[in-house]
Amino acid sequence: MGPTYARIRAFNAVVREGGFSKAAIALGVSQPAVTAQIRRLESDYGRLLFERLGNGARPTALGRQLYRITQRIHDIEDAADALLRGDDGLEGQELKVATASPQVFMPLLAGFQKQHPQISMEITLGSTGEVIDRVLNRHADVGLTPTLAQDERLDTLPFTSHHPVLLVPQSTTWERRDTISLAELHGEPIIFRTGSSMTQRLVDALLADHGMQPTPSLRLATREAMQEAVANGLGLAFVLYRDAPPDPRLKTVELREPTEEVWEHVVWLKHRSNVPIVREFISMAKADIVYSSISKRDTPDRLG
Repeated sequence: MGPTYARIRAFNAVVREGGFSKAAIALGVSQPAVTAQIRRLESDYGRLLFERLGNGARPTALGRQLYRITQRIHDIEDAADALLRGDDGLEGQELKVATASPQVFMPLLAGFQKQHPQISMEITLGSTGEVIDRVLNRHADVGLTPTLAQDERLDTLPFTSHHPVLLVPQSTTWERRDTISLAELHGEPIIFRTGSSMTQRLVDALLADHGMQPTPSLRLATREAMQEAVANGLGLAFVLYRDAPPDPRLKTVELREPTEEVWEHVVWLKHRSNVPIVREFISMAKADIVYSSISKRDTPDRLG
């Protein structure tokens, strides 16, 4: 017998929940029933879909491939359930959000929770690359981030734009500086981000365009660590303007060289556009879009 709906449904639940017991609870059936469905699916094809662990189950490489092509079943079930019940089916649901730009998007998230107090939210922070991966792997319903590149699997909604600035400590050295040229940074300790940071890629390109290849004084994995390093005098760092925290120890300095505007996006899987909780969030984001770029030149100093 082929991969029946019941077996695929059980398989997907085990992948989503990370184990047979949790999958059984999610499906409202017994654990032996879930185990039997998976065993039959594996025995029919003589292929192993899960590595059995002490406290759960992890899909094999083949299992991950199968999940990528069958995971829409859960979305179809949710959309059909909402349609047949005649409402949006949002009561008691959880919205999983991944963001690389909490300073930019937290007001939107706060507004969504205020409008929908019946929905809980799980918010994960990470680099742009990590956010996109979480959306593609369905560990997040929506991503809030600059986008690295076009991906045919994703839909994106431009939300607002901003540009790179220099983050410096609030000290006598910098208190009267509002602008700086890249050439003036020669010899200054510069802190870089590691990993798949959109900001760091943009900065690398900007420096290369001006023939600069500075050796970073530090490489740090998170924006928060970088900000603390700047505040404690370990160096200077490039950030996108609205990513700068409202911290009295820090200030931003505009670059005199032209810089590229970076668009922050709401990102989600195309085939999940009609999932009620995703559709509702996108609808609210569209109503809250900020089209103009934000700059220190036309906005009060947020850090000083």
